[in-house]
Amino acid sequence: MPAGQDMLTLDHLTVIAPTLVEGVAHVRSCLDLDVPFGQRHGYMGTYNHLL
Repeated sequence: MPAGQDMLTLDHLTVIAPTLVEGVAHVRSCLDLDVPFGQRHGYMGTYNHLL
């Protein structure tokens, strides 16, 4: 890489699905990985799974 150019790095990927269960199942079927529960966001009433 030429001097002075920064390499871009990936920080997050987001999977959008009709439901969290469907999104987790989709990732599992595509990547053959279990997607563990992440955390609850009580102040927003949401939750996620993270790899």
